[in-house]
Amino acid sequence: MSVFETSVVTCPVCQADVSHDVVHSVNADRRPDLRDAILDGTFQRAQCPGCGETFRLSPEFSYLDQRHRLWLAAFGAADLGGWAEAEREAQETFDGAFGAGASPAARGVGDGLTRRVTFGWPAVREKLLLREHGLDDVTVELMKAAMLREGGGGVPLNGEAELRVINVRGDILACAWLWVSTEEVIRAMEVPRAVYDGIAADHGEWADLRADLTPGFFLDLNRMLIPGAASAG
Repeated sequence: MSVFETSVVTCPVCQADVSHDVVHSVNADRRPDLRDAILDGTFQRAQCPGCGETFRLSPEFSYLDQRHRLWLAAFGAADLGGWAEAEREAQETFDGAFGAGASPAARGVGDGLTRRVTFGWPAVREKLLLREHGLDDVTVELMKAAMLREGGGGVPLNGEAELRVINVRGDILACAWLWVSTEEVIRAMEVPRAVYDGIAADHGEWADLRADLTPGFFLDLNRMLIPGAASAG
């Protein structure tokens, strides 16, 4: 079941109180329209009745999609520095719903799910997009590492920007550097699918980094790149 609660949030421009249905959980199998809204960027947007400003609430919810075998705990981008604690919180939530603390039927559902933690809307959207196109997110993170090794487009790794896959068109993975705070594109790039396929088939060069990325729920190159994130572990 998808769960919302009517809450009062603050307009970031005029500081007025705005009443909005804040999401706590999304069941994409029962509400595919919510999954679509995440993908098209309209989910959890609010408009201030006073000044007319449209803004987006920070993500703070769990997401279940049995069709695409994905469960994730979404946190706001500002929480990235505490990713280790977020992983522990996500593990407890998952265990209660689908793990040791759940019914046998629920545990059966949980056994087939990939479990992830994300920070910020672009990260949530990317996970859904990759699942839709049958792309392995571990390999995608390694592909990003290869892009950074080749220069990364000159975008500073200062925690204010992040590299995401934003679309998949045939044999092209459309990537972009985005501002973390606004989700706006800084620089767009196109990566041939052959680059992804080559990394997926390489079990030598990328083995160590693959192992470093995969021990927990937070599978994202940012855990190694964002200042302060590594120290949270």
